[in-house]
Amino acid sequence: MALPKNQKMLQEWQNRFPLENYFGFDINPYTSFVQYDSEATILEEGESKEVLYILLEGRVKIYVSHANGKVTLVNFAEGPCFLGEMELLGIRKRCNGVAAITSCACYAVRYSQCKEMLLNDVTFLRALCRFLGERSVATTNRYSHNQSGKLEHRLAAFILLTAYKGVYRERHTEAAAFLGVTYRHFLYVLAKFVKAGYLEKCPEGYRIMDIKELERLKAEGE
Repeated sequence: MALPKNQKMLQEWQNRFPLENYFGFDINPYTSFVQYDSEATILEEGESKEVLYILLEGRVKIYVSHANGKVTLVNFAEGPCFLGEMELLGIRKRCNGVAAITSCACYAVRYSQCKEMLLNDVTFLRALCRFLGERSVATTNRYSHNQSGKLEHRLAAFILLTAYKGVYRERHTEAAAFLGVTYRHFLYVLAKFVKAGYLEKCPEGYRIMDIKELERLKAEGE
């Protein structure tokens, strides 16, 4: 008897990313496999659904909207990593928004019936602690880099991180705030990149024309 499509895909991904690496008990009854296209919403901001995601492949951005209509980019993440772990731990009741930058593949664990097992599972807690520790170090390094690094280096790295299929699409105000610079300074350096031939304006945003130069600038800042 043939397996349902979702179950078959779940098994195929489990061969690459075994659930046993993350959980010490049989999580299969609570787990499904989901895929998202670029720019799709993975977690709607303010949701309180009890789902823990394990991003297996792909890149996402995490954001917060404000009452005045502005949006703040909080962080970026690349698989494999956890999404929605703060809500599981009870640190937040409602989640930040999470949107796919690239196409993404995830395990979705609906934990309403297995929350206590998760919070007492040593294998899961070790994996989660490692993830949280690595994220903390990365956040500290980014903050330090934003305080001391040249914007040319940081913008090159940001463009390479957020671009999809060779096109950079982020809003200028959000990017400037994330990089810790004024809007005017951000536009000045972005214009320099266009003038130098690294980028070219296009209807979708900015097309990367010289990825090697952007990679060189990124490497100089590391």
